[in-house]
Amino acid sequence: MKQAFLVISEDERKVVNADKVDHSDFSQIFQCIRCNATVTLRSGHYRGGSWIAPSFVHPEGDLKECSLRVSIDLKSENKADAFAIIGRGQNNKKLEKAFIDFFKACIRCNPYLKPSFLPNYTFYPEDNGLYRGDALHLKRYINYNKAPGRSHDHPELLLDSCVVILKSLNSQKFFLDSVSELREKLLLEKSLSDQALRVAAAQGVSVEDFIKSHCSRLLGITKYLCKGSSDSLRKQFFEIVIWADRYNLPFPIDLILTQRDKAIGELMSQYPGFRKERSDEELLDSRQKFVQKIKSYDFQMLANIQSNPLYLRDSFSDFYEGVHSSRGEFVSFALQKTFQSIKMYNWLYLPNFYGS
Repeated sequence: MKQAFLVISEDERKVVNADKVDHSDFSQIFQCIRCNATVTLRSGHYRGGSWIAPSFVHPEGDLKECSLRVSIDLKSENKADAFAIIGRGQNNKKLEKAFIDFFKACIRCNPYLKPSFLPNYTFYPEDNGLYRGDALHLKRYINYNKAPGRSHDHPELLLDSCVVILKSLNSQKFFLDSVSELREKLLLEKSLSDQALRVAAAQGVSVEDFIKSHCSRLLGITKYLCKGSSDSLRKQFFEIVIWADRYNLPFPIDLILTQRDKAIGELMSQYPGFRKERSDEELLDSRQKFVQKIKSYDFQMLANIQSNPLYLRDSFSDFYEGVHSSRGEFVSFALQKTFQSIKMYNWLYLPNFYGS
């Protein structure tokens, strides 16, 4: 919780921000702006190598329900974990908003947020080819590619079918295997293990425990997406990871950039060594192939995935058994899009977006 009342007297209170409170105010009385319960000011601190901003927290023993109360532990299986929180009406919506806000902040490379849990990690197209512009550009890009007929004839049906794939119990094996493979890669691939070793040493933990902690949080996020979130959140998520894929889908610079952006680009292009963004035409061939792949997921197949449980089961069977089929490839598409988009983000930051 970022704001609370500072009690000045019996008749006077003022709203203060947690990150603006002077150290001397730690002894003052603070109250929740929603339920008026007395809350505690928690100072900013490092946890797991990440900076946790100052915040106001409700006492653990306070049983009053409040939509601003936060208690998130993505690794825990007790009643205070994220999956208990999302079942409480308002809290459900708040946690889903926090997830989307955090995810968008990561893909936009928010200057106050280091997206990767490895500070020096560079995101590559094969990891996550999502567009890294600001909110306006991201919205324009998504709206461009999700227009019916541009990247798929039935974009809403495509997203709805991805949602069905994600929340199927059959998806769990994929995520368990993928997290395990990532853990091995982080330990064995030198460029990654060296980064992990430096961060772990700074935290005073072993590199094995550091990587294990990340993978544990990541597995919690996959469980949340599969079992704990609403179809609305899953659809929002897929709308971003599919339609904002700038490396594989058409990227119409002239339609996305504002006049001010274009003026700045024109000015920058006059400097020696400036690398101009490649035009959509230059990447047309590679992007057309990806659009053709998405369009190959036809209406009838997607409708069957949504309406026929046996067809859905057989689609997963094709995927896991390596059978070449359009339905098996679609299962792979939905699951790979999900995991590649979340696997390297520092999910320790997620609680900071809850209640903001």
